[in-house]
Amino acid sequence: MKLACVIVTSLLLLFSGLHTTVSAQLQTPACVHGGGIPLLLDLYLANLGACNCQRSGVILNEFPKCDEGPFVLDFEDNFDGGTIDTSKWQLPGFQGALPGGQNVGVYTWNNVSLSDGMCHLTAKKETITTRATNWYDDNYILADGHPNLRTFNFTSGLISTNRQFLYGKYEIRCRMPKGKGFWPAFWVFGGKRWNEIDFFDSYAGLKEYVSSLGHDFNGTGGPNGCHGSRKGFDFSGWHTFSCIFDYDKIEFLIDDNTVREINRVITGDGKPVLCGDNIDYGVYYQLEAYPIETMNIIVNLALLSKNGPADSTPIDESTPYPSSFDIDYVRYSKRVPAALTIYPNPTPGKISIHSNVAMQSAELFNLAGQSIYKLEVSATDFEMDLTAQHNGIYLLKVSLDGIIKTSKIIKLDP
Repeated sequence: MKLACVIVTSLLLLFSGLHTTVSAQLQTPACVHGGGIPLLLDLYLANLGACNCQRSGVILNEFPKCDEGPFVLDFEDNFDGGTIDTSKWQLPGFQGALPGGQNVGVYTWNNVSLSDGMCHLTAKKETITTRATNWYDDNYILADGHPNLRTFNFTSGLISTNRQFLYGKYEIRCRMPKGKGFWPAFWVFGGKRWNEIDFFDSYAGLKEYVSSLGHDFNGTGGPNGCHGSRKGFDFSGWHTFSCIFDYDKIEFLIDDNTVREINRVITGDGKPVLCGDNIDYGVYYQLEAYPIETMNIIVNLALLSKNGPADSTPIDESTPYPSSFDIDYVRYSKRVPAALTIYPNPTPGKISIHSNVAMQSAELFNLAGQSIYKLEVSATDFEMDLTAQHNGIYLLKVSLDGIIKTSKIIKLDP
């Protein structure tokens, strides 16, 4: 990326003293959308204009070594019960759209239902009178000049986790509704300074994939953004959407195929700086939109107004009601250090191998490098019989979700 201008404005200590921030702007593509559906203000996108994946210069002398272990499931909901699990999910306090916003509906628990092992977020054309914001009284005047208690002509569903999360793997298997104006989204939002990742943000219809990042890098109350989109999809059926969010990069996947990758820090010639890289002292360029605080997982179905982002199409007379955004499961996994336990070692024959995460394969080599035993594994425990092998030293290589652990095995007859 070509450096457009560099203006030194401040020296701020960031990333635990590893680097100093120097304000800089890089030429980046313009973009039209800054993120998902905000919990506090539905009007922010109209005034945003900060979605150009801007980077700022930072002085680095090293880059942290990050977690590299395999992913272990930490949060999951398969929606097998009869009602939503409120120990996992909440309906946030601000759930009603304000006039002029991009969503015309109000979110209620009545629009969230479970059946056949799925969660349904259902959009309905119905008139209800309710609070736009739960934590204010009925007569409290909101920012649009109207009382908190108001009438809505459309309702829909939203669920947000009680817990917050940061680095890890986020997954959803879902089916989006067909029809004009539907805006299903799977995203995370939270923190003191606007942290947001839109894993998908489907205001553009079922043929286009949209993802975004947001972070209040400058402390002004609104996010610096980084939008991306790709066309040529068909999301009318079931698909699995994933995002691997690490300290150094974010990877978006559809049905296990990578569709977008964003690096937190790059060199002056655009090469990524990755966890544990041995870098020289100098100026590098970090993405301002990169989230740094914990966030809630949110799944929702909004209804687009005429003020929707980009070339989105608002609801009209042809929009079918009721229509549901169907979710098979939501999962979050976090990296853990992979560990192997081998017993007994030395062994007269059989050895038991245990791991804290699932193993994919195991292979035993002699000291000449010859493979003498190979086994496909899909478990945390398995047994290997070395009774027929000669006494001596062997090397065991075990694959755990892409991580290879090597251990020395000693075979000794009793």
